[in-house]
Amino acid sequence: VNAQGDGLDSNGDLIFNGGFVTVDGPTSGGDSALDAGTENGGKMLAEGGTVIAVGLASMVENFDSSSSQPSITLYTDSTRRRGTVVTVANSKGEEIISYTSKKYFSGVIITSELFEKGETYTVTVGEESYEFTIDETVNSNKTETGRFGNTKQMPTAPNVSE
Repeated sequence: VNAQGDGLDSNGDLIFNGGFVTVDGPTSGGDSALDAGTENGGKMLAEGGTVIAVGLASMVENFDSSSSQPSITLYTDSTRRRGTVVTVANSKGEEIISYTSKKYFSGVIITSELFEKGETYTVTVGEESYEFTIDETVNSNKTETGRFGNTKQMPTAPNVSE
């Protein structure tokens, strides 16, 4: 999905059961790469497959904690340019996911059936790396709660051109 506004927008439950899904966007601060309408009771569930979504992080909706597989929500320190490579490596240093963004972004949401609880993963965004130990179903590098009961990012507008 290559979106200017909401990437995948269900206005209700959004359930991933398998496959490999990529989402680029939004490029506007009032939209989300994955939008299950959590403000109205919708849930986003990770039940199988791999999803990697990149976009502006001002309205991020996380996967629900009742998902059967773990997810990672990552907020970058600055807005990244399109063409930035996002990789996930396991604790052995083996790359298990790689994606090149098609838009600028400040947030990344990843879920994969390859994730195992108790394992440590390194998510590299361009030249910066972030380490996550999967100890919960929903894992994030920020802990502040946002408008929809999800973690939020401070920057809301891109500071780079697409």
